Amino acid sequence: ANMKSADMPEGSLQQMVELGFSPMVSLTKSNDTEVFVLYPALKAYASQLVPKVVQGKGEAKISKNLLGKTVMEGHPCEQFLVTIAHPPAKTKEFTVWEATDLEDFPIRIEYTEKKEPITVVFKKVKLRSPAAERFKLPEDYTVYKTVQELMQGEMSKAMSRMP
Repeated sequence: ANMKSADMPEGSLQQMVELGFSPMVSLTKSNDTEVFVLYPALKAYASQLVPKVVQGKGEAKISKNLLGKTVMEGHPCEQFLVTIAHPPAKTKEFTVWEATDLEDFPIRIEYTEKKEPITVVFKKVKLRSPAAERFKLPEDYTVYKTVQELMQGEMSKAMSRMP
């Protein structure tokens, strides 16, 4: 709910939160090509295909250069510049803060996408295996074919409830 975007008009995010589009949960399996996007407040979910990695020659080359040590989100961290190159795709750079007290879990990641800065922050990290039942899709949720259909369907429902 703390997202900002130049592509989203002022107030749109707050309206989405009020309509139940926050929080959002994504479920995927490591070898699967499908991601399930769940909206618990709406009791609805949809699936979407994981974008295919740009096929290049050979594997991606990843370099990780230590920038320094700092404290981030209350954790001692090592800050890295991570570069991922997988021709013919453009090389991507990320600044990553790995919490040394959390087995080097990346608690903060910053990068730029289409000239927009993006920051991902993980809070309340617990390094334990979750129960398998947490990854089962809820049977009482409305199922949509795509996230776009979910948004359209749920927006229509919300509009029909308005006076």
